[in-house]
Amino acid sequence: QKNNNKKILIIYSKNYEKELLQIKQKYPNELYVYLDNENYEVDLKDVLGVEDSIKQFNQILNFDKSLKIKHSPRKRNDISKIYFVLDYDLGKSVVPIVRNYAFEIDSYSSSEIFHGASDIKKLVDFENLNTPLSNELLKKIQKKKNIKSIKNELEKLLIEDFLLIEMAHQNNLFKKNLTLNTSTQKVQDNNKCIKRSLSVSRISSNELSNLP
Repeated sequence: QKNNNKKILIIYSKNYEKELLQIKQKYPNELYVYLDNENYEVDLKDVLGVEDSIKQFNQILNFDKSLKIKHSPRKRNDISKIYFVLDYDLGKSVVPIVRNYAFEIDSYSSSEIFHGASDIKKLVDFENLNTPLSNELLKKIQKKKNIKSIKNELEKLLIEDFLLIEMAHQNNLFKKNLTLNTSTQKVQDNNKCIKRSLSVSRISSNELSNLP
């Protein structure tokens, strides 16, 4: 569901230009921000509309250096949601900046933004980000020692799911509830696709701190 009076802000980087070209063609009226590895904080402040607010605050302070004023930059109010299409290296820096200026706006990303991380607890940089990684899935990855990357562990868990589904097919265990690494599904016969229902979870520093 979408508020027609507001826009969705999509923040993306060079690695995803081709994918975003298709999305722009389908949804031309949303807000799109391209980030490179330099000056992205200035670009983010500008698109969120907080740069002018910061400048005005600094001008006030210049009038009287003795003033002690708490300042929360005013941002634009026509953004309903924020979607990040970034890799891990850029995402771990960009997401906290956006959260700082727009903490009350719901933000989303695919799991790809975490793929480069080598430790689940490093996801604390993505506090409050909504992703299709459940807490149960994160716990399974955290139990592994000396992982190469989250991407590598996700691939192995998906392969395990595939093998379990294939075993169900080979043994005619159709319509049985299978608890997969990524979801719980009913397995249909070989001529039908499995309808996946992936839950969306919010990254929480409290949950991460409780991981072993």
